[in-house]
Amino acid sequence: MPDSASTRPASHPDAFNADGDRIINRDHPGAHELAPNAWRADAPLDHWRLFGLDRSGVHIADDLSNLDEIVGAVLRGLGR
Repeated sequence: MPDSASTRPASHPDAFNADGDRIINRDHPGAHELAPNAWRADAPLDHWRLFGLDRSGVHIADDLSNLDEIVGAVLRGLGR
């Protein structure tokens, strides 16, 4: 099945172009844009600044036990 806006979960319309392709959008980032960067183990959340999010004070625990804290930081930063 082709990947189109109609096959994806509901999202803000500004996050898609006229063809229904996802646009990296600072105002409406998706989970993949905000996920920790596996290729930057030294600073996996530095890209948050591109979306206007403050990652200072947010650290990923080695055992991932603080994922709720990380998700909370994202949601607060997005005003949700």
